[in-house]
Amino acid sequence: MVLLSYRFIPLLLCVLLGWPAALLAQPLRLGVAPYLSTRSLLVESAPLKDFLADRLRQPVSIGTAANPGKFVQRMIRGDFDVALLPPHFARYMQQTYQYQPVAGVRSDFYALLLVPKDDPARNVADIKGQVLNLPHHLSLVALETGRWLRTLGLDPGRDLQQHFHSTDNNAVLALIGQRKAASATSRAVFERMPAEIRAQLRILGSTSSALSLVLLASPRLAPQKLAAIRQAISEFPFSEAGLEYFQTRGVNLVPVAEQDLQIYDELLPLMRKDLREFLS
Repeated sequence: MVLLSYRFIPLLLCVLLGWPAALLAQPLRLGVAPYLSTRSLLVESAPLKDFLADRLRQPVSIGTAANPGKFVQRMIRGDFDVALLPPHFARYMQQTYQYQPVAGVRSDFYALLLVPKDDPARNVADIKGQVLNLPHHLSLVALETGRWLRTLGLDPGRDLQQHFHSTDNNAVLALIGQRKAASATSRAVFERMPAEIRAQLRILGSTSSALSLVLLASPRLAPQKLAAIRQAISEFPFSEAGLEYFQTRGVNLVPVAEQDLQIYDELLPLMRKDLREFLS
């Protein structure tokens, strides 16, 4: 009598029932940083999720978190095999936890400073003393906006009343109906806002451009799996779904060079300090 190892039983069931073996495979866990609402993230990430599932012949699940700090906590815990996140977090995870860059999303990221359409402010100095609505304090928009304002002579922590919100969208929506206030968000998020919202606001200034997102691979991935993911990601922009994805969003998939992430090294001490509450 031949005894079967328990690990072969799922494969045997697939053969007997005529199911594809991929149906019983462990899913590839794709993490997406919470720069939008959870519902928006699921919609935004669906084309990539479906493409990877098809190319890798493996189910793909999507996960996120309530805020950037908790997302990093999940990455450290090993909850994701690959993760799509802003470049400053990518640098932190690369330098601290040996995550590997797979590709970058370049959309000429800009943090925009918005004011109500009829606001009298004509330059950044005019908002001194006012409310500044920002996404989460660890978001790329919040950090880049703070760095940019300091180069213009405004210290956000001293010269402005900072109000932090859970997402970029909420930071913009908080400005509707406010007076003597401003909001910061990314250009990509602002351009996707409903026309009736954008019509009530005006761009007062913007930061310089940079990578908007980086896809990282967990150091726990087997080399063969990482190679398969790299190959699939390189094919995504040329697929029908990928062409539509990138053209609709006005972004490009690009290799990530060391210098693309090095520019965020100056933010690492601040990030480590702010992340202590999540990692202690």
